[in-house]
Amino acid sequence: MPLDPMCDETVYPYSKPVCTVKTYDDRVIEISLEIPRRPVYLNPVVAVSREGEEMSSVGVLICGYDQEDARTIKAFLDKTLDTYVFIVSASRKTDMKIIDILEKGPEECFEDEKTKILMFLGFSEVQTHMVLEGFPDSGGLKRPIFCALTGQNRHWPLRELVEHLQAEHRQWTGKGG
Repeated sequence: MPLDPMCDETVYPYSKPVCTVKTYDDRVIEISLEIPRRPVYLNPVVAVSREGEEMSSVGVLICGYDQEDARTIKAFLDKTLDTYVFIVSASRKTDMKIIDILEKGPEECFEDEKTKILMFLGFSEVQTHMVLEGFPDSGGLKRPIFCALTGQNRHWPLRELVEHLQAEHRQWTGKGG
Protein backbone atom coordinates (compact mmCIF):
# COMPACT_ATOMS: atom_id res chain seq x y z
CA MET A 1 0.00 0.00 0.00
CA PRO A 2 1.32 3.47 -0.83
CA LEU A 3 2.55 5.60 2.08
CA ASP A 4 0.32 8.46 1.00
CA PRO A 5 -3.36 7.44 0.71
CA MET A 6 -3.83 10.02 -2.09
CA CYS A 7 -1.12 8.36 -4.19
CA ASP A 8 -1.49 5.02 -5.87
CA GLU A 9 1.10 3.07 -7.80
CA THR A 10 -0.17 0.52 -10.26
CA VAL A 11 2.08 -1.94 -12.05
CA TYR A 12 1.08 -3.09 -15.52
CA PRO A 13 2.91 -6.28 -16.45
CA TYR A 14 3.16 -7.35 -20.07
CA SER A 15 5.25 -10.11 -21.54
CA LYS A 16 8.62 -9.43 -19.93
CA PRO A 17 8.80 -5.65 -19.50
CA VAL A 18 6.68 -3.98 -16.80
CA CYS A 19 4.88 -0.65 -17.18
CA THR A 20 4.15 1.27 -13.95
CA VAL A 21 1.82 4.26 -13.69
CA LYS A 22 1.94 6.37 -10.52
CA THR A 23 -0.86 8.78 -9.75
CA TYR A 24 -1.42 11.38 -7.07
CA ASP A 25 -4.90 12.71 -6.39
CA ASP A 26 -6.11 11.04 -9.62
CA ARG A 27 -3.42 12.74 -11.79
CA VAL A 28 -0.72 10.80 -13.59
CA ILE A 29 2.61 11.88 -12.11
CA GLU A 30 4.99 9.26 -13.45
CA ILE A 31 5.03 6.44 -15.97
CA SER A 32 7.89 3.98 -15.96
CA LEU A 33 8.85 1.13 -18.21
CA GLU A 34 11.11 -1.56 -16.82
CA ILE A 35 12.75 -3.80 -19.35
CA PRO A 36 14.70 -6.77 -17.94
CA ARG A 37 18.33 -5.75 -17.24
CA ARG A 38 17.55 -2.16 -18.22
CA PRO A 39 14.99 -0.45 -15.94
CA VAL A 40 13.71 2.90 -17.14
CA TYR A 41 11.76 5.52 -15.22
CA LEU A 42 9.68 7.91 -17.24
CA ASN A 43 8.29 11.27 -16.33
CA PRO A 44 7.01 14.01 -18.59
CA VAL A 45 10.48 15.56 -18.94
CA VAL A 46 13.23 12.92 -19.07
CA ALA A 47 13.76 9.21 -18.51
CA VAL A 48 16.64 8.00 -16.35
CA SER A 49 17.88 4.45 -15.80
CA ARG A 50 18.76 3.26 -12.31
CA GLU A 51 22.40 3.71 -13.27
CA GLY A 52 21.68 7.41 -13.85
CA GLU A 53 21.99 7.45 -17.65
CA GLU A 54 19.43 9.52 -19.50
CA MET A 55 17.04 7.56 -21.68
CA SER A 56 13.74 8.27 -23.35
CA SER A 57 11.54 5.19 -23.64
CA VAL A 58 7.89 5.98 -24.15
CA GLY A 59 4.76 4.20 -25.33
CA VAL A 60 1.49 4.62 -27.16
CA LEU A 61 -1.90 3.01 -27.00
CA ILE A 62 -3.37 2.76 -30.49
CA CYS A 63 -6.82 1.90 -31.70
CA GLY A 64 -8.21 1.49 -35.23
CA TYR A 65 -5.06 0.50 -37.11
CA ASP A 66 -4.31 -2.83 -38.76
CA GLN A 67 -0.98 -4.58 -38.15
CA GLU A 68 0.78 -3.06 -41.17
CA ASP A 69 -0.21 0.47 -40.14
CA ALA A 70 0.84 -0.27 -36.54
CA ARG A 71 4.29 -1.29 -37.81
CA THR A 72 4.51 1.92 -39.86
CA ILE A 73 3.58 3.98 -36.80
CA LYS A 74 6.11 2.15 -34.62
CA ALA A 75 8.90 2.65 -37.17
CA PHE A 76 8.03 6.36 -37.41
CA LEU A 77 7.98 6.76 -33.61
CA ASP A 78 11.23 4.84 -33.05
CA LYS A 79 13.00 6.89 -35.71
CA THR A 80 11.52 10.28 -34.84
CA LEU A 81 12.12 9.93 -31.11
CA ASP A 82 15.37 7.95 -31.47
CA THR A 83 14.23 5.50 -28.82
CA TYR A 84 12.33 2.25 -28.29
CA VAL A 85 8.59 2.91 -28.25
CA PHE A 86 6.24 0.24 -26.93
CA ILE A 87 2.81 -0.10 -28.50
CA VAL A 88 -0.33 -1.33 -26.77
CA SER A 89 -3.23 -2.20 -29.04
CA ALA A 90 -6.77 -1.40 -27.93
CA SER A 91 -8.38 -3.35 -30.79
CA ARG A 92 -11.33 -5.51 -29.72
CA LYS A 93 -11.33 -3.96 -26.24
CA THR A 94 -14.15 -1.40 -26.49
CA ASP A 95 -15.73 -2.43 -23.19
CA MET A 96 -12.46 -2.53 -21.22
CA LYS A 97 -11.24 0.39 -19.13
CA ILE A 98 -8.08 2.07 -20.40
CA ILE A 99 -6.24 1.10 -17.22
CA ASP A 100 -7.18 -2.57 -17.80
CA ILE A 101 -6.01 -2.42 -21.41
CA LEU A 102 -2.65 -1.09 -20.21
CA GLU A 103 -2.50 -3.79 -17.56
CA LYS A 104 -3.10 -6.44 -20.19
CA GLY A 105 -0.27 -4.91 -22.22
CA PRO A 106 0.87 -5.35 -25.80
CA GLU A 107 -0.85 -7.96 -27.94
CA GLU A 108 -0.57 -8.70 -31.62
CA CYS A 109 -4.22 -7.82 -32.22
CA PHE A 110 -4.59 -4.91 -34.61
CA GLU A 111 -7.78 -4.19 -36.56
CA ASP A 112 -8.65 -1.47 -39.02
CA GLU A 113 -11.51 0.67 -37.73
CA LYS A 114 -13.05 3.92 -38.92
CA THR A 115 -11.89 5.95 -35.91
CA LYS A 116 -8.14 5.99 -35.29
CA ILE A 117 -6.71 6.95 -31.89
CA LEU A 118 -3.16 7.33 -30.60
CA MET A 119 -2.71 7.91 -26.86
CA PHE A 120 0.64 9.22 -25.65
CA LEU A 121 2.13 7.40 -22.64
CA GLY A 122 4.99 9.17 -20.88
CA PHE A 123 5.79 11.64 -23.65
CA SER A 124 7.42 14.98 -22.94
CA GLU A 125 5.91 18.11 -24.49
CA VAL A 126 8.73 18.21 -27.04
CA GLN A 127 8.23 14.54 -28.00
CA THR A 128 4.49 15.10 -28.35
CA HIS A 129 5.05 18.04 -30.72
CA MET A 130 7.58 16.01 -32.76
CA VAL A 131 4.96 13.31 -33.30
CA LEU A 132 2.09 15.70 -33.97
CA GLU A 133 4.06 17.62 -36.57
CA GLY A 134 5.79 14.69 -38.22
CA PHE A 135 3.08 12.03 -38.24
CA PRO A 136 3.30 10.33 -41.63
CA ASP A 137 0.47 11.03 -44.03
CA SER A 138 1.94 9.22 -46.99
CA GLY A 139 1.00 5.72 -48.05
CA GLY A 140 -2.63 6.09 -47.03
CA LEU A 141 -1.95 6.15 -43.27
CA LYS A 142 -4.89 8.01 -41.74
CA ARG A 143 -4.03 10.59 -39.08
CA PRO A 144 -5.45 9.59 -35.67
CA ILE A 145 -7.15 11.61 -33.01
CA PHE A 146 -4.32 12.20 -30.54
CA CYS A 147 -4.76 12.21 -26.77
CA ALA A 148 -2.82 11.61 -23.57
CA LEU A 149 -3.40 9.33 -20.61
CA THR A 150 -4.93 11.28 -17.73
CA GLY A 151 -6.00 10.47 -14.22
CA GLN A 152 -9.60 10.74 -15.38
CA ASN A 153 -9.61 8.92 -18.73
CA ARG A 154 -7.62 5.95 -17.45
CA HIS A 155 -10.82 4.84 -15.67
CA TRP A 156 -13.02 5.16 -18.76
CA PRO A 157 -14.00 2.25 -20.95
CA LEU A 158 -12.41 2.57 -24.39
CA ARG A 159 -15.86 3.12 -25.93
CA GLU A 160 -16.39 6.18 -23.71
CA LEU A 161 -12.95 7.57 -24.56
CA VAL A 162 -13.60 7.14 -28.29
CA GLU A 163 -17.00 8.87 -28.02
CA HIS A 164 -15.49 11.74 -26.03
CA LEU A 165 -12.61 12.18 -28.48
CA GLN A 166 -14.95 12.05 -31.48
CA ALA A 167 -17.16 14.76 -29.94
CA GLU A 168 -14.10 16.93 -29.20
CA HIS A 169 -12.79 16.33 -32.72
CA ARG A 170 -16.11 17.40 -34.27
CA GLN A 171 -16.11 20.53 -32.11
CA TRP A 172 -12.52 21.47 -33.04
CA THR A 173 -12.91 20.75 -36.75
CA GLY A 174 -16.34 22.38 -37.02
CA LYS A 175 -17.85 19.14 -38.33
CA GLY A 176 -20.86 19.17 -36.01
CA GLY A 177 -22.97 16.17 -35.50
